[in-house]
Amino acid sequence: MTTTSIIMTIICLALIAFFCWAIFKRANNDHKAKTQYDERQNVIRGRGYMFGFWTVLVFLGILFIMETFGITLPVAPFSLGFIGAILGATVMSVYTVWNGAYWGLNNNRKQYIIIFAFLLLFNLIPIIGAWKTEGFLNVIQGSSLVNIGVEFMLIALGAALLLRQLKDRNEEAEG
Repeated sequence: MTTTSIIMTIICLALIAFFCWAIFKRANNDHKAKTQYDERQNVIRGRGYMFGFWTVLVFLGILFIMETFGITLPVAPFSLGFIGAILGATVMSVYTVWNGAYWGLNNNRKQYIIIFAFLLLFNLIPIIGAWKTEGFLNVIQGSSLVNIGVEFMLIALGAALLLRQLKDRNEEAEG
């Protein structure tokens, strides 16, 4: 890579980080970038982070054992690292949703759901493009596997949010 391409990559990443920060700042009711949680939510989130961390360690342990025994997967090696991170984030997110600690005190849920829906659709673009040009096998072998992982995470998160909402409605109706 040339120095110019490295500088351009850093500038692009900085712009993406700025836009993400601005979007999430607007998604909170008080327009602060940091989401606020109460003490109970912080305890549950801490436990969720712990479960997500252990999920990543178990995943990496499985990869290490597979490598030791010469078992290979038909995927790009860099994708496996991202898949491990996505699995950990999924476990953490689903755990906090199910235990009522996902939404912060200052979150605007509708705006966050719109962001999630946009991310869901945005991640489909490279998957569909790779599928049409390269075929299914190349989709799971290439960088689109990361997009498939993000899709899985967002679908699992959406399902957990929906199930939690149904559970809360049933509890309200009974109580």
